[in-house]
Amino acid sequence: MIREHIAMMPRARQKNIQKAMTQDIKKREAGIVFPCPFLQKNKACMIYDVRPFACRRIYSLHVCSKENPSQLNRHVMELAENTLRQLQQLDDTGYAGHISFILFMLDTPRFLDTYLAGDFKPEEIMDFGKTHRIAINQKMK
Repeated sequence: MIREHIAMMPRARQKNIQKAMTQDIKKREAGIVFPCPFLQKNKACMIYDVRPFACRRIYSLHVCSKENPSQLNRHVMELAENTLRQLQQLDDTGYAGHISFILFMLDTPRFLDTYLAGDFKPEEIMDFGKTHRIAINQKMK
């Protein structure tokens, strides 16, 4: 859904997203946390309507600013973590990991073909992950 959503955006925005995801991947491979590639300069999310559950679960009890950072409800976050664990158990063949890496992987024809066919090749995912020093399909404990 995210790939389709991006494909419907103006070409210039698609190129900016691709550039941001490439930067994100390089930074994360180097162990540096980088802001989400889908955040605009005004901090609005470009894929808000189709954002993954990992993003949907994070919210603030008030409007955030630099002076007033987000305030999360601990109980709601615990419930969301449990929900993520249950979702992962329901979808053993789905891809789980950082969004930039998942979309990068799905831009690779062999992964996209495997995914669209409903197949699952964990050894290929592991090799891809090792190449990029990332964890894909690592289950929450």
